[in-house]
Amino acid sequence: MTIDEQDPVSRGNDAPMTSDADRGASDAGYLLFRLADRRFVLPAAVVQEILPMLPLMDAAAAPSFIQGYLDLGPNEEILPVLRLDRLLQLALPPDTRLPGLHTPIIVVRAPDGRSFGLLAERVDWLFRASADAVKAAGETFNGCVCGLLTISEGTTAALLSIENLLLTEERERLAAFTAMAEARRRALAQSNAS
Repeated sequence: MTIDEQDPVSRGNDAPMTSDADRGASDAGYLLFRLADRRFVLPAAVVQEILPMLPLMDAAAAPSFIQGYLDLGPNEEILPVLRLDRLLQLALPPDTRLPGLHTPIIVVRAPDGRSFGLLAERVDWLFRASADAVKAAGETFNGCVCGLLTISEGTTAALLSIENLLLTEERERLAAFTAMAEARRRALAQSNAS
């Protein structure tokens, strides 16, 4: 599903989608998802698409926050898939297996133009909210959470900042390991062609 479709993936009864007539000029779109018994939201503007779990290329010797790589085809760049639970040091419930057969991959575009996937336990829905629905966050996970978004009465979700999700060193390591995975893919394609 691409984010442009604006269809809910799985809407709960407590958060209906709003029509264009109901939206104010300052409303923004958000994607609500769950991980480690917590609710998170991403600005819809950074979300490119939501993919089902697909086979991942191994991330041998990579940092633990890199789960693997998606090979989307010979004409596409390889897509690193990250473990948000490990980046934020969140403990998963004992009965949770990540990645699992039904684990969604949220594909986002970082400010530098690179895309990467984030594993989630569940994607709930796309919705719009006004700017005044965002409040200051107490726990920011080193700046990764830039606010709390009210999604229904008494329920909030942590608004993630894609800009702050990775530290400079983590971004550099991600770029280096992604380049190595890309080189491995090219070498494999050349050996298969000969």
